[in-house]
Amino acid sequence: MMKLLPLLLGLALTPSVLAKKAPRAPTAAAPTPADGEAHRRIQGAGEASFKQGNYRQAAEAFRKELAENPDSVPAHLGLGRALSRLGRCDKALVEFWPYVGMKAFSSDTALAAAVCSGRLGLNDDAVTFSQIAVERDPENASALTNLVLALDAAGQYDEVDALLDELVVAKPDRDASFYARAVLALRRGDLDEFDMVARDWPTDRETARMLVGLKGQSWLDLDDPLQVGREMRGIHRPRRPGLARMVNAESVRRSGEVQMADEILSGRALRNAETNDTDAIRVRVLADQGDFEGAHTVLARYDLLADADLVASAWYLAWHESDVPEMARLRDAYLGVRVSPLRHLYHLIPVPWRLDYVPGAPMPRPPAPAELRAAAKLAADQQPPAQRRPGPGGANGPKPPQRR
Repeated sequence: MMKLLPLLLGLALTPSVLAKKAPRAPTAAAPTPADGEAHRRIQGAGEASFKQGNYRQAAEAFRKELAENPDSVPAHLGLGRALSRLGRCDKALVEFWPYVGMKAFSSDTALAAAVCSGRLGLNDDAVTFSQIAVERDPENASALTNLVLALDAAGQYDEVDALLDELVVAKPDRDASFYARAVLALRRGDLDEFDMVARDWPTDRETARMLVGLKGQSWLDLDDPLQVGREMRGIHRPRRPGLARMVNAESVRRSGEVQMADEILSGRALRNAETNDTDAIRVRVLADQGDFEGAHTVLARYDLLADADLVASAWYLAWHESDVPEMARLRDAYLGVRVSPLRHLYHLIPVPWRLDYVPGAPMPRPPAPAELRAAAKLAADQQPPAQRRPGPGGANGPKPPQRR
């Protein structure tokens, strides 16, 4: 990791970052002792709510503090972190930009800004913020992992390989490198590589939940929600939140169990930790329930063209409403932002409903999993050498699953 630090330090504040910094507001008058005590109380309430995962409450506490002390840097950054967890990435970045160069802009804050930039398709900014997060705390494994994924999204593959090597060597638990490798494999549609990473990944309880969630995503890529159910029995329970829970909600929805999907999303863990991902699934559940107005209300909060799952959900809502021109527009948008080459819009339609893809037209059958794997390998082999992603191959990995 040490040999990469000069690069990270040198690129931490690029001209694009400095150009976006907003002018600082005039410094407010110093608060009285009583005001200072109230400030600390509100600020503490916001941080406590954030740590408990109550991001809406945290955002309200930070807004209350800013109403009294508009120049409070911790409150601006706290509000930005809360908004980022709520999927309000455009508003979160507005809170972050004026304070990028300050000491208070911590590694975790920079990481939140990096994740939001990536969600909005601002790949260069995602790299820059990830570099700042690593600069501020070189031991922040999440920042290192996000830097790998941001570099990959920006097409900087040589840097990805070098940083992955550093992660494997420098991190005793290696969770950061295994997670990065697993996500990269899903991005490329290389499920043999993903199977190999998943098999070799040493897991504890928390890591196992993340791995189960990623495994579920790989089965959803293959459009097999029944297999997701077999792999993830019990993940919908409230005591097991996170990615696995969201994947389980989507898998049961695709199996036609819309009410169960709604119950999973309504559980305390996901209700309090609202994100782009949970909202994307919520839009599909609302559409399945016929609440089109509610689905449009959720989508109206976001910049749809910047997030693959939300674009997909908008397409799915248009499918429900038989809006063929909108379906065509969003299909083209989705092809430009989808995360995995194996993910297709028709996967969103619950299996029992797959009769009309476009109203009046037959629903095309998805390829078998073995065909999807072969197509992904052929696409990877046809990439130019400079863009081809190295990998150990999947000859020893588990055999492709068979449809039942």
